[in-house]
Amino acid sequence: MSFVTPVITNFSGGEISPYLDGRTDLASYFHSAREAENFLFLPQGPAERRGGTRFIAEVKTSAKKTIIIPFEFSTEQTYVIEAGDGYFRFFRNQGRIETGGAPYE
Repeated sequence: MSFVTPVITNFSGGEISPYLDGRTDLASYFHSAREAENFLFLPQGPAERRGGTRFIAEVKTSAKKTIIIPFEFSTEQTYVIEAGDGYFRFFRNQGRIETGGAPYE
């Protein structure tokens, strides 16, 4: 008895649960990925890499926790906010917003 391995032609099933490992009786098994880190699945079937971030400037204090927050004011104005210990800094168009040569906080 021979076993034919099916060819995966798309990822329209997305990421499959570990509980479904070996469930070859399900049609979505052959259209899914076991693990897909940093990928986005499109409804048409392909998988594409998730976008990342780019280093623009050092945070104010590297020893403390800092997070970045995407902010969309309108369809034409989008910002990234650096939120740290007692401050916010703002970035736009791949650069830091500054006032008089110092970061605007």
